[in-house]
Amino acid sequence: KTRELLDNNKCYLEYGEYAKFRQKIKKAI
Repeated sequence: KTRELLDNNKCYLEYGEYAKFRQKIKKAI
């Protein structure tokens, strides 16, 4: 179960980075 939690956390972090990346693009446009 701990491993599942870590995988979910990793996905969440990756999504967070992706969201920041998209915000930068929106500001650039």
